[in-house]
Amino acid sequence: MPLLTPGSGKGRYIVRAEDPKKLAEFIFESEADPELELADLIGPAGAPHTAVFLMPHEKAKALQERFCTSSDRLIIERDRPLSLFENGGD
Repeated sequence: MPLLTPGSGKGRYIVRAEDPKKLAEFIFESEADPELELADLIGPAGAPHTAVFLMPHEKAKALQERFCTSSDRLIIERDRPLSLFENGGD
C-alpha cells in the first residue's frame, strides 16, 4: 500500500482492520480527537468492517505511518468515488 501524500486541507479516508475489535477501539478513541470526524460506518450493524472519516491530509498520513508497522494494524486510504466506467463512460 503506497503511503499517502500529505497536503493542506481535509479529505475523506477509509479506515479498515482485519480485526473488528481493533477498528472498534480506533472509532471509540477517535471521539476524543477533534481532527477526526466519523462520516460513515460500513458493514453489519454493531460490527462494521470499515469506517469513513473526514480528517486533515496530514493527520491521515501520520495515522497511516503509525499503523502500517503496528501490531494494531489499520489500513488507512483515501476514499475514492466508485464508478462503473473508469474514465466517466467515454
